[in-house]
Amino acid sequence: MSFQDAEARYIKKYRRKFKGRPYGAIEHIVVDSTAYANLKHSSVRLLNIIVRQLTATNNGHLQATWSYCRKKGMGSENTLRLAIEDLIKNQLIHRTRSRGVNQRPALYAVTWLTIKEKDGLFLDTFLKDGFLQIKNTTPKKLMVKPTKNCCLRSEKDENQSINTP
Repeated sequence: MSFQDAEARYIKKYRRKFKGRPYGAIEHIVVDSTAYANLKHSSVRLLNIIVRQLTATNNGHLQATWSYCRKKGMGSENTLRLAIEDLIKNQLIHRTRSRGVNQRPALYAVTWLTIKEKDGLFLDTFLKDGFLQIKNTTPKKLMVKPTKNCCLRSEKDENQSINTP
């Protein structure tokens, strides 16, 4: 099955519900923030997976379970766990419900949007736009003076070969 066939089937199935194609949007203020710049690559992928679930009213009820994220391209459970920790540390997501008994998954909210349905969620420490308070925590890489890598001979060898007849 080609990509065009899969896309056509998707559009046919979901076009009735939406007037346009659904999309997940991350605001420019988030992408331009220091907190977003501090993220690891796996954390950015997880943020996209979480944003993909957003609708008009379900912020605070977003999941990041291994069974869900594995289908979306997360490599391992450890990578997922570290990505969740990174997103929470940089205050781009907030855990609104911890994993509980009866196989209930932990739920999350993105912090740049308000939470409309608050029943049963832990929101005592929720800080809207908390990612704006994050300072740069990644160390700047040391600038190394570039060297000539194009040849194996050093400049000293080149000078000697020019000066000798």
